[in-house]
Amino acid sequence: MSAVADYYLLKAEINGIKFITLAAKTLLAGDSAGMNTFGLCQCINELHSESKVGVPKNFVARAILESKSLNAAEELIRNTPKASGFNHVLVQGHEVRNVEIAGAKIGVSSYINQPFVHTNHYLSPALQKFENFKTINSVERYERASHLTNMGMTVKDMILLLQDHRNEENPICSHDFTLGALVFDLPKKEAYVCYGTPCKGIFNKYYL
Repeated sequence: MSAVADYYLLKAEINGIKFITLAAKTLLAGDSAGMNTFGLCQCINELHSESKVGVPKNFVARAILESKSLNAAEELIRNTPKASGFNHVLVQGHEVRNVEIAGAKIGVSSYINQPFVHTNHYLSPALQKFENFKTINSVERYERASHLTNMGMTVKDMILLLQDHRNEENPICSHDFTLGALVFDLPKKEAYVCYGTPCKGIFNKYYL
């Protein structure tokens, strides 16, 4: 199991494109959450379906950190022969574009000026039949976060959501599993980063 010490905040510039992301020392950058020069944010969730021969999902997530737009990110995903896939929550401007991957199958949904929540199971009815398994932990975290999420939330509101323990058995903030938390303010290109559990850690502000 990964530990908090395995993670660091990476701020990089490649070919004139800057991005900031939480990265693990044994993995490519892009496997958690990041934001780039173009105000595009990517948050990754692990999903559980069959894999095949193709480009590893870690490489796809890394490449998206350099995408200029939601359309470019979606096109990259569609045109890459993938071995398996993550869930990519992509945000730019007022739009959330959710991309779920199950082998060669892709489910895309768009939400404009609407709150959106995703955890570690498929939401697309068309892809749920390809899911190997999902946990009650993921379902209950999704339900609780959906209940707490609404339009007009501030950075402080988001931090309070990430600190939530109302569901004692499967909390959003888990002392056993939560390794860190991030909140992005996309218009200001600011990242609020906490190492360890949000209920105990401090959210420090970083600028892109």
